Amino acid sequence: MEIKAIEGVFAHEQKRRMVERLSGALIERTGEQMRPFTHAFIADTPSAEWGVGGTAKSAEDRYGRTARITRWVPAGAAGRCWVQRGS
Repeated sequence: MEIKAIEGVFAHEQKRRMVERLSGALIERTGEQMRPFTHAFIADTPSAEWGVGGTAKSAEDRYGRTARITRWVPAGAAGRCWVQRGS
């Protein structure tokens, strides 16, 4: 699985938890036999090279560099998840 984020938004420890939680959810859903084949990596995109609605966004614009994971929310049958952020 590939996790994409704006560079500088998530700390190393937050990235580690993302990989562990998403991998765990995938393994739980597909079965323990998939553990050796479950790979995850985080692709940091440089700040201001990430666009939303045709507008470039930076870590400061989007999250004030203090993003915080509050919970993981499944986002449908495609197997994608999104993060609900705290205020």
